[in-house]
Amino acid sequence: MLRKTFVNKGALGWRQRSQILGFCFLLIGLASIDVPATVYANDQFCGSGVRLSNNYARPLERLPRVRTIPDSGILSFGPKRLYLEQFPFSSSRQQGHSFVGQVLLPGGSKFGYSFRDSEYSRRGFALGWGVTAQMYALNGNGVVRRQVGRKRIRIEKVSPSQPPRMMLQATPEAGLYRFDIQFKDRSGRLLGSFKDYLRVVHPRFQARLVISESSLRQGEWIAMRIDNLGTKTVTFDEDAYPGFEVQRFDGSEWVEAPVPELPTRLYKGHSNRVAGFPNIYAGIPAGWATGCIGGFGIPPEYEPGLYRVLKLVQIRKRRGVSPLFNLSTEFHVID
Repeated sequence: MLRKTFVNKGALGWRQRSQILGFCFLLIGLASIDVPATVYANDQFCGSGVRLSNNYARPLERLPRVRTIPDSGILSFGPKRLYLEQFPFSSSRQQGHSFVGQVLLPGGSKFGYSFRDSEYSRRGFALGWGVTAQMYALNGNGVVRRQVGRKRIRIEKVSPSQPPRMMLQATPEAGLYRFDIQFKDRSGRLLGSFKDYLRVVHPRFQARLVISESSLRQGEWIAMRIDNLGTKTVTFDEDAYPGFEVQRFDGSEWVEAPVPELPTRLYKGHSNRVAGFPNIYAGIPAGWATGCIGGFGIPPEYEPGLYRVLKLVQIRKRRGVSPLFNLSTEFHVID
């Protein structure tokens, strides 16, 4: 039986890395981690890696199919060195799900593409394109309600030091949107056009720490995972050792309990990349859950009683200090 999570807000106070790199860690399997087999014996609990915990793309799945920019970012009619990088990164598309063009945006955020040089040449290369983008608010069936943004730019050159960008800002209003982008050459001839569906949501933090067992005996193992049910990206410090805290209830208050000794290879160089969990910069996207992020055995010094395990997580924020939260889940040690 899984236990509910209690969230305690802290007052403590990200530098963005490529989320594509972060999701490479998501696909690393458990086979490379040398831990007792009983830690991850429950395949249903740990799973094979990341999965959806709250499908925010469901309203988009019934919309008409659209032609999107390839995941590679390479356009068939463009120079070989040119590729487009989407911002923000669409986690669902990279995970191979069927949410065509699905992106989740907080209200007021920007969406679009930057134009990149795959050779990273200092001189860049000439392009000479006219690029036009529009953003539309849609109803539940994908019918346009109104236009909320339009922009046209001329890109004469693509330079790695200052890559051109085509960005439009979504409104604060929650709902479904569509981003259209067209490319024309110097003569005005249409080269291609693409669309992306977007869902704008209100920011909401709802994460939980879930454990594999609620009642354990000394010597038995407990596994942990994090479910992000909210709309905000959640991160944690994967390089912290041991990465969690255990407390015991003494009848009147929670007191610190000794942290169980962990398998030496569980934290290679104090790196908590268990079950291919993403690094702190990539984070857990909205609506996603992890495989197991760690585990420990109940030591002999844990007397029967009520305990809880705590994990510190952080909310990704575009500006200012990102708040920290303690996720905690209770379990019992029994005779």
